[in-house]
Amino acid sequence: MSFYNNFVGINQLPEEGRDIMRRYGLIRASYSLIGNLTNTFFILFLIDKLGFTDSGMIVAAMVLVQLVTDYPSGAIGDFIGQRWVLSSATLFSAIGFYLLSLADSIGSFYILAIVFGISSALQSGALQSWLDNNYKNLDEADDPDRKNYGFSMTRFGAIDTSLVGIAILIGGYTATNISRIFAFQIQSGLLVFLGIIVFILMIDIKQSDSEKDGHKMNLVEYLGFLKGGIVFYFSKKTVFIYLTGNAIVVVFWSVWGTLILFPLYFGYTGSDEMAGLLRSSIFFTGVAIQIVLGKYTKKISTDKIHIAGFAHILLLLPFVMVLLHFMPYDNSFSSLGFVLLYLIMLVGVSIPTVFLGALMQRVTIDLVPSEHRNAVYSLVPSISGALTIPMLPFTGALIEKYGLIYGVGVVLIISLIGFSMFYIYNVIRRREMRATKSVPKVR
Repeated sequence: MSFYNNFVGINQLPEEGRDIMRRYGLIRASYSLIGNLTNTFFILFLIDKLGFTDSGMIVAAMVLVQLVTDYPSGAIGDFIGQRWVLSSATLFSAIGFYLLSLADSIGSFYILAIVFGISSALQSGALQSWLDNNYKNLDEADDPDRKNYGFSMTRFGAIDTSLVGIAILIGGYTATNISRIFAFQIQSGLLVFLGIIVFILMIDIKQSDSEKDGHKMNLVEYLGFLKGGIVFYFSKKTVFIYLTGNAIVVVFWSVWGTLILFPLYFGYTGSDEMAGLLRSSIFFTGVAIQIVLGKYTKKISTDKIHIAGFAHILLLLPFVMVLLHFMPYDNSFSSLGFVLLYLIMLVGVSIPTVFLGALMQRVTIDLVPSEHRNAVYSLVPSISGALTIPMLPFTGALIEKYGLIYGVGVVLIISLIGFSMFYIYNVIRRREMRATKSVPKVR
């Protein structure tokens, strides 16, 4: 246990802090392993069944359901506690994967889209909100600049990455040698078990006064939680610009991950098993990168967040476009395509996102107050969902008609807008800090 504490950087925390971080790490690792068993071929399964355009519509339906239910469910997390919300989300996800294994018509795909949408809404921000609320209950002196927090997140990310790599290999092997349907059913059963584990582990280190007194929140107080998150979102320029930029970045990742990334993997490998091998190779190398670079995240201030973002997209998307232009994929194995895509993902994703992820988490934990945290953490996906819904079918139709390279162009534009808002956030924040320092002290 001392090795684990040292590896994730929690030795300096009090015992209750180490306990909450260990439980968070176990839950997060479990989701990384179980939740990623089939994600390499999930969208490929839809595309094979329905085509790019209809697949985009199905995913858009999931996002629409999430959009409608995300923010209210986030406030429910602040209302009844995140463990109820996250364990329920996990069980909904289990139902969704079981229905996916049975789906044989467009109507059945829309039904499971509703289930997955509800699951995503409930899950959105719940685990991170639970951790952040508990972490902020610790003495400020334990981690005043949140640098140890950011370091710990990079190390948890390294563990996640290795487990995702293992999950991808297992899922790809199962899908290729048995069937995708069987893989979906196995994942469904494991998610039921995980939902029970989540409910057992997600207990706060400190109870609120209302919990100690046995107080039950009424409808007026619940509506206050709903209102509070929205009021906070519009409370300051820096809050509005940063959270909106965050939402736009999520749109970029959603469209990229849904319609581009997995067809790209499959296009240069030709099978679920080889696509899984490519992804696992990237993830396992990424583990070493995260371990090596994690300590350097402590040395970078949050005003460099936009630089990490621009490095991420400019080292990734233009090179993917070049690869697609000069070496179009044909859904068969290409050793050169395998190697080039591996290198592009390593340089464009594995390296810059170590810094980007740590900086985003450091900004967010101090920007958002605990009383609105889960509501705000759900509000951002709601905003991104509203933007993603039209983008998915539009980008899917564009890819189907003109090719994958045009889809990459779309996400390049989206990502530039999102990370530009991070730059604007830092400019305004620096101005506000200079203005505060220039105010004469009252003697």
